Amino acid sequence: MIVFSADGMGHEFLREGWGDLGKDDCWTVGQRAVIEHPVVTRGADHAVKIYIASIYAPEPPRMQRLVLEVNGEVVGKVVCRGAASYEFFLPADVVARRNPMEIRFELPDARRPTDHGGVDDMRWLALNLSRMDLLPLPTRAAPGRGTAEFSLAEQRAALLDLQSLGINCELGFVQRAVGAEPLGLFRWSESPLAQLVPALKQGFAGLGKPDTLDVQMNDVGEFIVEDKLFGFRHHSFLFADKGGTLKQAKRNEFLRVGLLTQSFLEDLREQRKLFVYHDAGESRLKDVRRLLAALTRHGPNTLLWIVGASHDRPVGDVRQLEPGLIQGYVSGFQLPVGLVLPISPHQSSWITVACRAHRLWREARAAAGDTRVAGSAMSVNVVSDLRATTASASSAATMTAATAAASAAASTTEVHTLSP
Repeated sequence: MIVFSADGMGHEFLREGWGDLGKDDCWTVGQRAVIEHPVVTRGADHAVKIYIASIYAPEPPRMQRLVLEVNGEVVGKVVCRGAASYEFFLPADVVARRNPMEIRFELPDARRPTDHGGVDDMRWLALNLSRMDLLPLPTRAAPGRGTAEFSLAEQRAALLDLQSLGINCELGFVQRAVGAEPLGLFRWSESPLAQLVPALKQGFAGLGKPDTLDVQMNDVGEFIVEDKLFGFRHHSFLFADKGGTLKQAKRNEFLRVGLLTQSFLEDLREQRKLFVYHDAGESRLKDVRRLLAALTRHGPNTLLWIVGASHDRPVGDVRQLEPGLIQGYVSGFQLPVGLVLPISPHQSSWITVACRAHRLWREARAAAGDTRVAGSAMSVNVVSDLRATTASASSAATMTAATAAASAAASTTEVHTLSP
């Protein structure tokens, strides 16, 4: 992902043909602009999507032609007539020719402002870009298929019983890979340990109440929500360019956060979920023990702590580290933790760890005489709460829209970043 602003990301991938980075965008300079971007997933088809803020076309016909080449192969030709976004398919064999891949913007209609109206600007301008996404495309063989150890149905059942505590959306996408779509307070959130532990100790008192949620629009037009009490940030999946408004975002999130907080606290009190935390290996055992202690203030809950594999702990291994704490070893994490893609090469190891940890958790519950079946209780309770707390058709419609945002609209979001 590249955000073409002075405080954006991915600038190290820019090569020739780019102007100075502005507040929100950057002009191409010349009749060619080049990006060298690492391959995201080897052996996979990709898609590249560019977001054009404006074009330079001082005279009719007011357009700019773009020929996009990847590793020497033309992958698309478009006529740009103003602000727009374009997505191009990149076959796996083209992607595999070079790493980092070379992405060329051929711009035959670039013009100099100095030649049109006497403006003292000698640059050859064509397109003004705000963002570019490079994404691997899922296939039928993506993580989530059945294995010799766990069928797809077993994977889905296990992932439905997992409740993410953060630090980001990575577990949320692992759940989606097997068709598990539980509602969760932190499924699409940024929740560092330093904020999560005190919030748990305080029982999330005040979370979601009026005037505690700050809603701001980020660089890609999504309304991002920050809790002013504890500092959590999460996606609203409401976009200005798709008709969303600030008023709508605030209304939806006030309702949604309140319901999901209530359901989360019920999960804590009834120990009906296996809680999961990771921060890409940043935290140590003493830090995670603080998190476990905060969880068990509400009842004898269990925490799955996901870490990277090591020479003595292979990928997929899980172990009961101590009472209430399971440790699982995955092949890796998406980095940085603030930028998460829908699929990654590590998802299959996450699924294996999730299923094995879930089995260990269920066996421990059975041995303790707990015969309750976990599963999708949170989703059921949220629906029940909706029916119980909506007294009119209009209220019901509002509530439904607010809670559906996290489970449905997330599928249209290609890159998850909570940058403001």
